[in-house]
Amino acid sequence: KIILMHFEKSVDTFVVKEVLYTTLDDGKYFYYLLEKKGIATLPAIKLLEDQNNAKIYFSGLKDKDSHSYQWICTQTELLEPIDERIKIEFVGKDSKRIFVGMHTSNRFEIKLENVNEKEKFFLKKAGKLVFPNYFDDQRFDENSLEFGKALFEEKWENALKIVLTKKSPFDSEFSIQIKDFIEKNWLDWITLCQSELLPPNKKKVFEYLLNHPIDFKNAILFCNKKQLSIACRAFQAQKFNDLLLEQIIKTSKGQKFMKINDKKAPIVFKKNSIKRKLVIQPVFPKKKALIRKTFFTPKNFKASFENKNALLFFELPKGSY
Repeated sequence: KIILMHFEKSVDTFVVKEVLYTTLDDGKYFYYLLEKKGIATLPAIKLLEDQNNAKIYFSGLKDKDSHSYQWICTQTELLEPIDERIKIEFVGKDSKRIFVGMHTSNRFEIKLENVNEKEKFFLKKAGKLVFPNYFDDQRFDENSLEFGKALFEEKWENALKIVLTKKSPFDSEFSIQIKDFIEKNWLDWITLCQSELLPPNKKKVFEYLLNHPIDFKNAILFCNKKQLSIACRAFQAQKFNDLLLEQIIKTSKGQKFMKINDKKAPIVFKKNSIKRKLVIQPVFPKKKALIRKTFFTPKNFKASFENKNALLFFELPKGSY
């Protein structure tokens, strides 16, 4: 069958609303609804943290190419964002801090164009279809994957060097200066410990290495905990996708594909031909295995049509793509 309907993920065609239940019991955390367009969650959070000199907590990662709404919290009031891609709305205060995975689900609004009559018939039944539960692109930052892979392969020095010296598009000029200095003086722990350029949290790594020169594995424990968690989860997510991809390819014919992180991911399968869930082992230093269902069915699915356009509404469990 020739598929004519067109979907290109953008802020105009892809809306995501995070569902998170809270008591708002007037505790110490300020709760906000973060609305963003054309920017991923992590850089949006960093912009807010830098502007407010505050630590901000969030539950889920939302796509760059979307118009998304998600919950965040902090222990201080936030200023109106400078970046026009971001808006915040104060909702109330709560005693519970938001943590990764705290939300229950996400609600989606998807706009499709150039939909023919056969496709309309198909879309009306889409709420009963079963879909493979891949992780999507937003989980796979290049630096995090490289860091996670080095941790998994127990290449401890390489892993430490990646997290301390590998540059990203979101680095400030000062951050780039620090990374260049560390790379230039790598293995010269005395110079790095004595440098006035490095902040105290970075110096802790090199102070440990000064006393334990080749113990790169335990030196990793002094690195930024958020970066460690993101890298471990990113690598586990990639392993999950690879295993699920292999299972579907082996058991399905007449395959159709979509792209995730520049890889072809098969989408046609029978649920009785693959495992119900996959377990991905922990990546050091984290101790938690990834346990995830291999497929899902959309909830509360609705489809409306106007001329050749279709508007889809549905809800997915957290983490489903």
